[in-house]
Amino acid sequence: ENACGLFSEAAACDLYYALRLALYPDDRNALAAYLRSPFTGISDEAVVRLLLESDGRRGAGRFDPLGAEASALVPEADRAGLRRGAETIARLAGRIDREPIASTVSYLWFEAGYRAALLRDPVASAFEEHFELVHSMAALADERRACLAAFVAELEPLLGEPDKQEIDLPRDGSAGVRIMTVHKSKGLEFPIVILPQANNVSRE
Repeated sequence: ENACGLFSEAAACDLYYALRLALYPDDRNALAAYLRSPFTGISDEAVVRLLLESDGRRGAGRFDPLGAEASALVPEADRAGLRRGAETIARLAGRIDREPIASTVSYLWFEAGYRAALLRDPVASAFEEHFELVHSMAALADERRACLAAFVAELEPLLGEPDKQEIDLPRDGSAGVRIMTVHKSKGLEFPIVILPQANNVSRE
């Protein structure tokens, strides 16, 4: 019923790092995470080559791992993905504080192809709701008229944290099993209710 460790999972983290890289192009951690995400889909070999070249060029002229020069460094099979990733970041940068944050998150999920990449793996379909959670957080930030930098700063402390996110989602479908606390389910009616471990003896 509530997402635990939302930003311990790849989908939410990939969205976060894409937003962060658009804001802070020199952030090496954001760059590495973005290169390894479905936004580019490039191989480990390509990621390592780009990061090593970026390190080697420090202080000796700027190297853009998403620029035209970078394409020659990666295997031919990775070049289309690298170009796609570069276009996504360029479009994302153009949206900063010009488009609502929720719209920007939707762009990453749908138009930039993240959802399509995930749905190639049937197991990854569970991440659909993770997008809804991040989108809801973005919509709340829009209501507060927060800028994108402020939104990204709010998400940063959540990375890797196991705490649940108290965000209510509108749920259109009724299929599947809903796991809820007794307190949250109070007053609701279900045709079948399972109370696990009801034979446990209280320690009080």
